[in-house]
Amino acid sequence: MTPERQSEQSEQAAVNDEIVREIDLRAPQDKVWRAIADARRFGQWFRCEVEGDFVVGEHNNCRGTYPGAEGIVWQKLIKAIEPERYFAFVWSPGDTGAVLLDEDAGHTLVEFTLAPSATGTHLTIRESGFASLPEAWGERSFQRNTEGWDAQVGNITAYVES
Repeated sequence: MTPERQSEQSEQAAVNDEIVREIDLRAPQDKVWRAIADARRFGQWFRCEVEGDFVVGEHNNCRGTYPGAEGIVWQKLIKAIEPERYFAFVWSPGDTGAVLLDEDAGHTLVEFTLAPSATGTHLTIRESGFASLPEAWGERSFQRNTEGWDAQVGNITAYVES
């Protein structure tokens, strides 16, 4: 591979490694926090059924209820919970069927960061690590999740502002 091609691929990977969505929500920070860090509430706006509670170091199985993703089972590992400020998990974005977290096959990190804002709460959602996924599904996962986070921003907005 030529150095130019290698550089081009590195730039492409850097561009497609991270999805970031930021929004100012008209809701108090504690309400937004509960929507994100409480497994039952998370499932309501994210449109999935979550097994168990969110506990750092533990896995949760989730079953999709989102239109077009009904019945898809996926798993996440909770990485961090810092009350009313930061929540993070890893998952293996996949196409269909059971998507169990596979550290060897790659995963992405999803982070929710909350801060006060003039209207209530500033929420940043960041998913990163797409460049480390297997080439066969890394770019497709990036594209699909980009659209997915656009929808989820609308879902959490409606959920906390109602």
